[in-house]
Amino acid sequence: IVDRNGEVLARDFSAYALWFKPDEMEDGTPLVHSREHVARELVRIFPDLNYGEVLTKLGSNRSVGLRARILPEQANQVHALGEPAIQI
Repeated sequence: IVDRNGEVLARDFSAYALWFKPDEMEDGTPLVHSREHVARELVRIFPDLNYGEVLTKLGSNRSVGLRARILPEQANQVHALGEPAIQI
């Protein structure tokens, strides 16, 4: 949606959710880096997340939602972390 001057007022994009899915990993630990490192990086990308809650969720052995909605730019940042158990 644009205004009469062509300035973008709103845009349409796919909605994404962020999940930690350790139960889908075949062998070994579900995270490449430490839980603490991954939690810090996720809080850097999403400042409104609580570090302690994210750390607890990353210690789970079952799928757990980390965030209901994320923007495409945030999805790219999460993907750059290189953690296969963190899924979008």
